[in-house]
Amino acid sequence: MKPYAFAILLLPSLAHADVLVEADFGGGMEHYSAGGSPDPWLGFGASVGFWLEPRVALTLRAVGVGIRPEPVDPSGLAMARPEGDVFVGPGVKAWLGDHVWVGGGVGVAEHLDWTYDGQQGWALDLRAGYSFALGPADAVDISIEATPSRYSAGGGVALGTDGMLHDIPSYNTGIMLLAGYQHR
Repeated sequence: MKPYAFAILLLPSLAHADVLVEADFGGGMEHYSAGGSPDPWLGFGASVGFWLEPRVALTLRAVGVGIRPEPVDPSGLAMARPEGDVFVGPGVKAWLGDHVWVGGGVGVAEHLDWTYDGQQGWALDLRAGYSFALGPADAVDISIEATPSRYSAGGGVALGTDGMLHDIPSYNTGIMLLAGYQHR
């Protein structure tokens, strides 16, 4: 069977599936392997998904940490330049009990720095949280989320054995404490 034929057969069941929607906001920090100290940043996340089992959902997650304005010059008169890291990818969220849940996924990462073109790479999304029920289908939660990412460049350059300069990969890890809303 062709992959798109499988998707066409799956779509009617998804239309009747219970949907999971999440939105999170909080604070965090980003650590770069290329140097510098971790700085406090804003964190955000959003997911949409459907239930595979009563306690397991398949999701599409977008999460980011960043938007740290920095002055372009020491006087602080020039426009600030925001930057950050964003993860987008599929994941799984599973409840271990009535309130405790864990989630994870693998996806694409983008380092956004508006002074030059961003870098693309891959990342993991690892999270755990505690939900407080507001009703049968709504809850607020607190969670901790980590997004370790790898970019093919950004770690500097090194002289290779071929006598040429080569980019060194960079590794970034965002860690966030988030509060959010979820509809089950």
